[in-house]
Amino acid sequence: MKCHILRCEMNHFLYNFMNYLMVDVIETAWKHFLSQLEKVSNMNDLIRIHKEFIDYLLVNALLKTKDESLYLKLLSIFDIVFRFQLIQQNVQSCA
Repeated sequence: MKCHILRCEMNHFLYNFMNYLMVDVIETAWKHFLSQLEKVSNMNDLIRIHKEFIDYLLVNALLKTKDESLYLKLLSIFDIVFRFQLIQQNVQSCA
């Protein structure tokens, strides 16, 4: 029962994190990029807005931060979730 609750909490965290990435980061950045794309008049403008788009994604997806501790904590959480999933697979295959 405790494993089931833990798995549900992990799924809840992952679902919310994915939702944040898809809706709050990627979709928002894409809409802004498309609006800026309409104003492009030369190649330098295109390169600039593309760089801004990529930088926005990296920072807001927590892949590029000034403080590395949050990134490392997220990696640690993902590692724990992955190891938990492997343990559950091993237990189920032995049962």
